[in-house]
Amino acid sequence: MLCFNPKVAKLPTFNVSKCTFFNVFKLTPQNKSISQNYVPLRIKIIEISMESSFFKPKISVITVCYNASLLLEGTILSVIQQTYPNIEYIIIDGKSKDNSLEIIKKYEAKLSNYISEPDKGIYDAMTKGQTLATGDYVIFMNAGDRFFDAKTIEKSVQAIDNQTDAFFGDVMLVDENRKHIALRSQATVHGLPNVLTWKSYKMGMIVCHQGIFMRRSFCAPYLPQNLSADIDWSISALKKATKTVNTGLVVAEYLKGGISKQKHTQSLKDRYSILKYHYGTFDVILSHVKIVFRALIFKIKRINQETY
Repeated sequence: MLCFNPKVAKLPTFNVSKCTFFNVFKLTPQNKSISQNYVPLRIKIIEISMESSFFKPKISVITVCYNASLLLEGTILSVIQQTYPNIEYIIIDGKSKDNSLEIIKKYEAKLSNYISEPDKGIYDAMTKGQTLATGDYVIFMNAGDRFFDAKTIEKSVQAIDNQTDAFFGDVMLVDENRKHIALRSQATVHGLPNVLTWKSYKMGMIVCHQGIFMRRSFCAPYLPQNLSADIDWSISALKKATKTVNTGLVVAEYLKGGISKQKHTQSLKDRYSILKYHYGTFDVILSHVKIVFRALIFKIKRINQETY
């Protein structure tokens, strides 16, 4: 039996989708028997739409590409098939010589913006995309990388509120055939932290760039001609953050072998200079000793298992 006390009843504020009439009962202290303790009272019961009851920020997704026609379409489809409704999608093409631009134009109606012009490298292109973005949060999903499934952004946003400055998750490493290799947190020394701060990056790129949504207003331009500009971008933004959220989700499929892997030695030098700038020489040297020791332990534990 449904009881209603109009003196204490409080209804939350939601968007109303339907109103239905029900017979409910008002308590009458004159009658002692339970069966006679209630008299009919006709009221409206509001059926609410829970779809609009959570925070819905605009998410800017940026894809940069250059001569990546074999990889680009899969990335685009993973973005435009997201179920989350408030997405801004921007593609920055570096004036590709293959048919990348044709693929972009094929999906032009689904894009918020795109440009195709020469750039000074991947991080120059990413800065261009970030400059065009207008969302509350930004995430980069470059050619060859994909959101893990169609509900990734929707589920990620449900884990946050409007006080969240960054939210993140794991990525699945994949090969050129899209075969799942392992979660990055399992196949590398970079286990995901429960609480992410700018100091978390002392031990390296603790969160994959394709696995983090950052408050756009915190994001500075990328360092030009620096192969580890993404770690500088992350540290600089997180210095301004007060609340970060580990969503516990797999955010993306990450294609192995980016430019930092292709030019690994230069990438390490660039990373060292960035960490030295943010943390100081002593802390960086100490952190690198820990990184080397941690890597040795990790390799011993994963003998006969694939690592990245």
